[in-house]
Amino acid sequence: MKNMDADGDGRVAKAEFTGKPKAFGFMDANSDGYLSREELDKGLKRIRQRKQGGGGPASGGSGPQRHAMVEGRRPAQNQRRKKGGGGLSAEEILAVVSGKTLIFNAPSNGQELKVYFAPGGTVQLVSENNPNRIIRKKWFLNKKGRLCRTVGRQNRNHCTIVKKLGDGKLKLSNPKKGFSYEAQVKPGKALGG
Repeated sequence: MKNMDADGDGRVAKAEFTGKPKAFGFMDANSDGYLSREELDKGLKRIRQRKQGGGGPASGGSGPQRHAMVEGRRPAQNQRRKKGGGGLSAEEILAVVSGKTLIFNAPSNGQELKVYFAPGGTVQLVSENNPNRIIRKKWFLNKKGRLCRTVGRQNRNHCTIVKKLGDGKLKLSNPKKGFSYEAQVKPGKALGG
């Protein structure tokens, strides 16, 4: 922290931060534009856990790992998400997808895609056109309370707002990127035929 705190005020401003800009946003738990010693320490610990695959925000376990991302959000953010029609809160998303399989009809090719969201933060995908090939990726909740999973060879983040539709169905969408999917939720790992 001493190396980054150029003005010596005991906190690190965004302009002083020497890491990746995305990491700053991840660690700034109260979104005040500064990192306190506590935020920096907790943020670095969470980043290390994610890199090691040890729990992290999407972990299905109990205690601080499961709710790390939820606790990093302000209560007002949870309220806005519920009142503004922006989808489920982070807590609700965890309850709906962790340890379950979502079955999509992929809009790009009309084929079925099964995605299992393991409690430990990993994802397993199986497509109808190649049912014997299981693709493994990661999932997590971002600071905006969106459900994200890594996609493609570069492991880009694919983040969506999640809404319940009824009859065990969810709507996952990202209005800014212009896509929307519906998925059937199945309990447990349901990747087989």
